[in-house]
Amino acid sequence: YDVYDDGRQDFEKVLGIDPWGPGCCYDCYLFEKLELIETPQPIVLGINSGQGSNPLKVKELYKEKKHNLNTVVYNVTNQENYLEDLRGVSDYVRYEENLSNIFKKTDENFPKKFHYIIIDTPVVFLNYKQLIENCLKYLTVGGYLCALFTDNQEAQIRKAFPKADYVKKIQNWLILKSCQ
Repeated sequence: YDVYDDGRQDFEKVLGIDPWGPGCCYDCYLFEKLELIETPQPIVLGINSGQGSNPLKVKELYKEKKHNLNTVVYNVTNQENYLEDLRGVSDYVRYEENLSNIFKKTDENFPKKFHYIIIDTPVVFLNYKQLIENCLKYLTVGGYLCALFTDNQEAQIRKAFPKADYVKKIQNWLILKSCQ
């Protein structure tokens, strides 16, 4: 164990991230029930996805189950230490100090709608209401917003966003489906 722990610490010193930190592995609970939308080009947005495994898993699922190689992955983060890792698993990466500004900046490379938006930082630490409102506006009809929440926020979220179909709660994930 000591050798393993030393290697992990050395990795973090050299590369600036914990190899077993956020986004090192996709969350199997999230993908147990997440449906794949029928679309020729799925577009995924990861928000603070650490090393990017959850948005990347959506791309892999389309490849494996739908034989679709056209999935596009975007990642936005306010954690500079993950930018290099995200560049390796994304088609587009952007640093945004304030996550509430994700959709305020105009950029021809950034789409107007997403099929999936995955927020990997527990929303309790963010201005969740504004961020969720913005995310729901930028989902395609039938698109999914998957976000980490604390247990006591579920009722607040359901009350605050009646225009979204509440899909399911899986472990610490709340999945909302856009019905607009």
